[in-house]
Amino acid sequence: MIETVLVAGASRGIGLELVRQYAEMGYRVIAGCRNPATAGALTSLKSNGNIAIHGLDTSSDESVARFSTNVGDQPIDIAIVSAGVAGGDRQSFGAIDFIDLAATLNINTAGPLRLAQALASNLSKAQQGKLVAITSEMGSIEQTSSSFMMAYRISKAALNEAWKCVAVEMREADVTAMVIHPGWVATDMGGREAPVSPEVCVQGIRKVIDQLRLEDAGTFRTYDGEFLPW
Repeated sequence: MIETVLVAGASRGIGLELVRQYAEMGYRVIAGCRNPATAGALTSLKSNGNIAIHGLDTSSDESVARFSTNVGDQPIDIAIVSAGVAGGDRQSFGAIDFIDLAATLNINTAGPLRLAQALASNLSKAQQGKLVAITSEMGSIEQTSSSFMMAYRISKAALNEAWKCVAVEMREADVTAMVIHPGWVATDMGGREAPVSPEVCVQGIRKVIDQLRLEDAGTFRTYDGEFLPW
């Protein structure tokens, strides 16, 4: 049976590479992005034939509801939430832009949670559903030694806690929810000087996901499989 993978934030960076690699492996891929009309790199992959593209803005209740309607009630084997933002220009202690902070929390924390709720039924219909959020080691409270990119750090720490809660809830439906730190990746957000290519990053993410079992629910891992402290 052909499995279905859903990728949110699919128009660029890690999300785009996830779509490319899973489609090339023969999976049925549902790709969500904010504006499909301008997602040229993503739409160019659609010639593969097993990719469906839908509009999705995870910061909007209405957009997530429309996306869920478009997806329907089909089983989803793997859902990966890759959509996110860096958090704005004013993230230093003493100069926080609280409007940007609220927007960052809405996209990086509330957005994945909106989608998790919307897809819960689809994932529970799979034989072994897996729900993964792309987070950051900058969201590790134990490892925090700097306030650099404070809004981003706060949003990812909150995402990690949200996903622990999701993991508890979804475990009852035999769905494994966990978070993955992708490394410092050479994308538009990470910058071209980053040491990890999107190709290598996604190869690692796929391997971690492939090996996930229900006992791995609620874990915090790197793209190459290492466990990170909360």
